[in-house]
Order: sequence, then C-alpha cells, then structure tokens
Amino acid sequence: MSTNTIKRNNIGLSAGIDIGSNATRLVIASISNSKIDKLIINEKRSTRLATGIHKSGKLTDQHIDIAITSLKELYDIAITQNVSNIRIVATSAVREASNGHILIEKAKDIGIDIEVISGEEEANLTLLGVKSVIENLSSALIFDIGGGSTEFILTPKSDDYNDDEIVCKSYKIGVVKLADMFNIQSDRDEDVLACQKYVDEYISNISFENNPKMLVATAGTATTIAQIALNLKHYNSDQLNGYVLNIKKIEEIYLKILSTPIDKRELLIGIENDRLDLIIPGSMLLIAIMKKFNFNEVTVSDYALRHGVAISAYK
Repeated sequence: MSTNTIKRNNIGLSAGIDIGSNATRLVIASISNSKIDKLIINEKRSTRLATGIHKSGKLTDQHIDIAITSLKELYDIAITQNVSNIRIVATSAVREASNGHILIEKAKDIGIDIEVISGEEEANLTLLGVKSVIENLSSALIFDIGGGSTEFILTPKSDDYNDDEIVCKSYKIGVVKLADMFNIQSDRDEDVLACQKYVDEYISNISFENNPKMLVATAGTATTIAQIALNLKHYNSDQLNGYVLNIKKIEEIYLKILSTPIDKRELLIGIENDRLDLIIPGSMLLIAIMKKFNFNEVTVSDYALRHGVAISAYK
C-alpha cells in the first residue's frame, strides 16, 4: 500500500483520485479480489492543468488553483461517503512541471496528500483498472491517451503471468499538449495538418518486441468516440466497457467532427465541452496507433487509471 493512502474505516469502499493533465477524476467503488465489484461514484472536474506546459515547462497559477478547487470538491465527496481508503495520484502534468511541487504543497496545506507517480506506475495502475472489465488480456496492447502523456501496456502471451513480465511504456504525447502546440482551437486546416504530421511521425517510432493480438483503448478519446458510435445521449460506463470499434467507423466519426466547426461540436451527441478541441488530436492518436500496430478493431475500456488507483488503495 502507498504511504499516501489514507485508511479510514472498514466498511469496504475505496476511493481513487487521479489528478490528470486535462481533468481530475474520482472513483468510489467496492473492491473484491483486486477488481471493482460495484462502482458507486464516478465524478470528473475539468482543469486543463497542462495548459501551456509545453512552452514554459510550468503549471500556471490559474490552473493550479482550478486543480486544487476541483481536488477539494472530489476529496470532500469521498469523505462524505465514508470510504475505507483514499489514494490520490498526480500524473504527467505535475511530474513534468518544474513547479509541480507548488500544487503538492497547496494540497498539503488543506490536509490532502498527493502522490506523484511515474509513467510506468501510471501504466500499471491503468492495467489494474482495465482488468476489472476486460477479460482474456493475454498478448494485449492497452493504451491510455491522456492529456499530457500516453501510456502503453503490453501483456505476455500467457494468461498466467507475473507483474514483472508486463511491458509498460510512457510517452510524452497527449491531447492537451497537442491542442496547445498546434492551436487546434483555431479550427484552421493548416494547424490540423501540422498536428497530424507530428502525431504520425511520433507514433511511427513506437515499437514493442512482441506483436500484440488484441488492442484495448481507454481514457476520454476512445470513450467519446464509442459514445458517438453508440449514439448514447447519456454516458453509460457499462455500455462502453468492452465495446469494439472498427477503424472505418472511427475515421468516419473523426471526419464528421473535423468538418463540424468547434463552436457547433457540443451539439454532437457524446462530446463534452472540455473535449471540443481535444477530440481532434485524440482521434489522430487513436487512428495512428491502430494503423501502427495493424489493427482494424479496438476494444474500449471506460475503466482506467482512476479505477486502478481505487483498487490499489484497498490492497
């Protein structure tokens, strides 16, 4: 158990809070056999914490304050639910920023301890979350397209494997960084094309020693595309988990989004306000990864890092 995990009582509920580059998320769940037995609460606060970090290498004061406010709101929800354990982790934006310690200190000032985790641990915790809902993950390549980084997890060929046989890699490419780097909010064709070229070149350099037999995508891009494909007016984790997307359908949805002006995208079913621009670089990454590893289909998992954090807090 992490030294930053807070033990409270023994009623059996566990909470995980993920301070990401685009949003801070909370999961509260009952845990059984290192898996989520029942999801109780799934909350999100948009923060865009990584905004500007690719230029300055720092978190802005404004976005630190937004993140702290969001963290306090979610932490208070967890406390009111009387959970047994709480674990709070920060990922790419905080670990890369030269002033990430300021956010950690501000949280400590209000009685909240944050653990900054490595990209490799982020990948391992993501796998832990995915395993709650996706079975038969032998020889699977799982990837999490985040705001500031993208994590890859390659599982061994055998179902019976040890944790040290899992290959985890973290790359400093994410949707918030890309949206900032290429001014995706401008909606200009030249910015989109420049971003596409960068993404394709970056992903072309990623490789693994063994070829996966299954591809699994988690995080907001994949779930947003799946929600659009399913025509879901209301977010439904159960319908998203295990849903299989075909690359032709993904490209069709991507082109539809791309042809819709950014101020009209919120009218499309499934796209939240904080993803009106991020869905463009996210879709580029999703398609590029599928093409790189020669997959026509990808399985979606809504369960991800925050779920793994909740499970790890319970151990």
